[in-house]
Amino acid sequence: MSNKKIIVLAVIVGVIVISGANAQIGEEPAGPTVEVDEIYVELETYRLYAFSNGEYIESYPISTGYDTAPTPTGEFEIINQLKHPWYTPSDEPAVAPGDEDNPIGTRWLGINKPSYGIHGTTEPDKIRQPASDGCVRMLNEHVEELYEKVGVGTRVVIEETFERETITQLAEYRGEDERDDSEEEEHH
Repeated sequence: MSNKKIIVLAVIVGVIVISGANAQIGEEPAGPTVEVDEIYVELETYRLYAFSNGEYIESYPISTGYDTAPTPTGEFEIINQLKHPWYTPSDEPAVAPGDEDNPIGTRWLGINKPSYGIHGTTEPDKIRQPASDGCVRMLNEHVEELYEKVGVGTRVVIEETFERETITQLAEYRGEDERDDSEEEEHH
């Protein structure tokens, strides 16, 4: 076999091996350990609250949908999880995983409302304001942390605001959340 044929064969084998490795990108994981079984998203305060067995775990600042594309409210559940997802809008070219222009960020937690989910962002300065076409956006480091704690079937409740009698723990941690936000702003 000539050197040219060997090089071409090596390149083809290398592409197949690399393609096989990249096939994992954008696919569902084997399944993280579920530590968070309920997520509450409060649109009015731009906060996502994570709970396990009724106990508060953590809260995160978020972005929500624009007035023209509001975040849906109601009870949902996570139906899929993707690391380094593709962004495939209907009216623009697709954006590949890992591309710095991918507005989905590094993680996707899809809910049972088609085309909606909780995901990262490439625009961290737009957290705590309307900044999406209806999805809940988080800082990439936060959605990566949450991603490892949830699983398919995790309950997601999205409301404009919550009655404090219904979810008293949200009110109990509000002061702590405000301190956390000021610390986050110093680091970003």
